[in-house]
Amino acid sequence: MSVALLITKAGQEDEYQPVATEGTFLRYWLPVIETLQLEWLPLFQGGAPLAREDLAPVLAELGRFTSHVRELAARDTQYGAVHQRAVALSQRLESLVGEEFDDVFVG
Repeated sequence: MSVALLITKAGQEDEYQPVATEGTFLRYWLPVIETLQLEWLPLFQGGAPLAREDLAPVLAELGRFTSHVRELAARDTQYGAVHQRAVALSQRLESLVGEEFDDVFVG
């Protein structure tokens, strides 16, 4: 199993953006999530539908997560890839603030 972003828009092909394999999520994402005591990001492991009003708190958590992971990447190169994926996820979710969509799911 893996974690990915899935965006559904009426009349368009679904958009799929990989975030992390299950192993990467367990080994790298979850320890940081637990350290920072985040509430939204752990839901990604089992899957979480996001409504428009959920985007702001999710983006806030992703901001904290990416900042922390950037520091870890200086000591462990494996976190560099995690940082890149987290930034890409954050950027795509941020762009949805002004877009119409039917469903957004991360999981």
